Amino acid sequence: MYASNPELILIVDDTPVNLEVISDALINAKFEVAIALSAERMFKLLQRQSPDLILLDVEMPTMDGFATCQKLKSMESCKEIPIIFMTGLSDTESKTRGLELGAVDYITKPFQEAEVLARIKNHLQLRRLTKNLEQQVYQRTIELEKANQQLAEYSYTLEQKVQRRTQQLRRNEQQLLFFVEHTPVGVAMLDRQMRYLVASKRWLSDYQLESLPINRSHYDVFPNISRHWRDAYQAGLEGIVTRNEKDLYVRPDGTQEWLRWEVRPWYDETDSIGGIIIFGEIITDRVCTEIALQELNQSLETKVKQRTENLQASEEHNRALISAIPDLLLRVRRDGTYMPMFSADQSDTEPSAHPLYQDLPLELQQNKLNAIEEAIATNRLQVYEQQFIKNGRQYYEEVRITPISQEYVLLMVRDISDRKIVEQKLKSESLRLQVALEAAEMGTWESNLDEGYWSERTEEIFGFAPGQFPGDREAFLKLVYIEDQERVFETLHHSFTTHSPYKIEYRINYLNREIRWIAVSGKVVETEDGEGFRLIGVAMDITDRKRSDLERETLLQNLSWVNSELKQANQQLAEYSQTLENRVEERTVALKSAQERIIAQEKLASLGTLTAGVAHELRNPLNFVKNYAEGSIELAQDLLDTLQPTLQSDDPTSQVIKALIDDLQENASTICRHSQRAAEIITSMMQHTRTDIDNHCTQFTQINELLKEAINLSFHSKFTSDDDFLVTLNTNYSPDVDIVEVIPTNLIRAFINLVDNACDAIRLKLLELTRNNLRIDSEYKPTLTVSTRMVSDRVEIRIHDNGYGIAPEILSKVLDPFFTTKPPGAGTGLGLSLTHDIIVKQHQGSLDIVSNLGEFTEVTITLPQ
Repeated sequence: MYASNPELILIVDDTPVNLEVISDALINAKFEVAIALSAERMFKLLQRQSPDLILLDVEMPTMDGFATCQKLKSMESCKEIPIIFMTGLSDTESKTRGLELGAVDYITKPFQEAEVLARIKNHLQLRRLTKNLEQQVYQRTIELEKANQQLAEYSYTLEQKVQRRTQQLRRNEQQLLFFVEHTPVGVAMLDRQMRYLVASKRWLSDYQLESLPINRSHYDVFPNISRHWRDAYQAGLEGIVTRNEKDLYVRPDGTQEWLRWEVRPWYDETDSIGGIIIFGEIITDRVCTEIALQELNQSLETKVKQRTENLQASEEHNRALISAIPDLLLRVRRDGTYMPMFSADQSDTEPSAHPLYQDLPLELQQNKLNAIEEAIATNRLQVYEQQFIKNGRQYYEEVRITPISQEYVLLMVRDISDRKIVEQKLKSESLRLQVALEAAEMGTWESNLDEGYWSERTEEIFGFAPGQFPGDREAFLKLVYIEDQERVFETLHHSFTTHSPYKIEYRINYLNREIRWIAVSGKVVETEDGEGFRLIGVAMDITDRKRSDLERETLLQNLSWVNSELKQANQQLAEYSQTLENRVEERTVALKSAQERIIAQEKLASLGTLTAGVAHELRNPLNFVKNYAEGSIELAQDLLDTLQPTLQSDDPTSQVIKALIDDLQENASTICRHSQRAAEIITSMMQHTRTDIDNHCTQFTQINELLKEAINLSFHSKFTSDDDFLVTLNTNYSPDVDIVEVIPTNLIRAFINLVDNACDAIRLKLLELTRNNLRIDSEYKPTLTVSTRMVSDRVEIRIHDNGYGIAPEILSKVLDPFFTTKPPGAGTGLGLSLTHDIIVKQHQGSLDIVSNLGEFTEVTITLPQ
């Protein structure tokens, strides 16, 4: 179909006769014609008009056609105008040069009007198609740009939403991290693979970690962790809360710490366990204090008991000594001399006197003389203690001076060194116990249910000034928080009744009505007189610990909430991203599909137009050639029959004539055969442009029978043309394959094409083996296998040959029109393309080809039932 306005053809030739002939032919063909006698006039004319095609003479003065063409192609306004050279030169070099400069075709003088018009129409049609394609591409480009702009706007909007959501999540995350970082307890959050998600600064300092081990495994950070902790982690991942109030932890350097820890699961937005949270508190100081107190108490009790026993033994020993050894009692003169011992008969004879402790320091000697003078002067007992070092040992003595007369006193000296040492040790142990209690911030108390005693620290814990606690039970119970009073009293009563240890944590009403927590523990002991029992123990303020527990619970709730928010936000972000990716992918697929359809339509349109033109131009000449060739064969035969009587002799002339007639017949047969092949090529091209014709001529057909018919036809053709054709046929037709609505005439043509190709591939492999002097033995058996079966609601057909195969680099091209793998002259390149159109386009089926070069080729066809 031509455009509504006639196309403008510009003829450039310096020969008026040529201009007249061509212009008349073009005008008669309804073209608009412009004429230029030289290249210079042509360029001036191009400033006013833009022709649709230029007919350019090669041989012109001043500027020949080649230079003119080169200049035209360099001009932006003229480079797309098709140029056809007109020349009397028929050599290949000139034609090649013109085509290389940008010409689209050559017309050789003298002109054939039909040829000129056909070439011009074909190139104008190609230009129209090119313009239409460019317009469609331009329109599609605009649509793509618009779609990309919409996509960019949508992406920007989505990106803004994502940014806002990300900022909110970052703020939440920063708040959470700040909260976790500054929490007063060691806390770490891990996922199901035991990788760190977050941890507090206290955690890092307690466990001597230099940096936050985010995404590292807990088992990598603590590779020597004990089995009972691993069991606790696993229990947490199974939803079980595990805690330990006092556990021993060995650091990598061998030092030991006491821990109070808890492991509990955390849950994501789907209520699934997302990991565990570990709370840890180093309580080494407190445990050590408790252990020290316990050891001190035990040591003190042991030493007190031992010293008591020693004192009792010492006193008994001293009494015995005093009774048994009278020389410990001295009669001393006023001047300090004494008698060594009392005489048993108490005679008036006075032994010789000795100085009093002449080997003692002067200070002690003087103190003793002063005490003697004081006793005699006051006539009263004088008692004092003295200490001295003798032989490197410290001694303590108790001295008692009793006046007897104005000149004599009775002196009794008792060694109290052991008692003094025990008293000093008891004082030291008591001081240590007091320091330990102060270090542990514990107070001591004693009670018998009705009244009690509190140390100053205990009074401070309960909010009293030193010495202000009344000491009775009623005053104590008023201090206990009302909700805990019954529990406290029951625990106290139970301890007194069963003599079991007393241990409890409860709340008290502190000053200004503040609620505080205390931990109290004690032990029931017997009173000194053995007639009753009392409860002795310690008290400690645990308010900070309870607050830490409360903060830990709050942190756990906040962590769970923030984690749920993060999971939800990540899910929304993933959904947004997936939606965007899906839309982009769908849009890309749609645009690619549209582009492929446009290109395919344009290629088919171009192919149809070109095929129609070529077929129209070549059919008649081919028919003439074929008819005349057949006529020449018949005439040569008639001539041979006519001259046969005269050619019976053996003279050389007769033999030459007969040979010439035979050659004439052979040449005519060759011309006829090649004409027939050219006609077949044209017919195939026409069929390829009409694969969608007769779509309405469908019939319900038995596919298995149609395949059998196609194979028989193909094999019959091969047997006819090749006496050596020998292929083993294996068939496996499924009885489940029912009749299918198809176009049988077209589908059988597709089957025949595929079977022919398989046979040709087998023959090519045989030739290749023969050419390479390889023995064709029983190991290679040319085989063609055809099978059918039902796959869901589709019929599957497989055609498998063990022929030459297809090279991988050309496998993707075998369905393209005019592409053939056969030798020159053996194929048109339209068979597989036509087969694809019949199966895929006409019957909405599929066609897949799998091949391995030198081994096999398998074609799989599916058709809807």
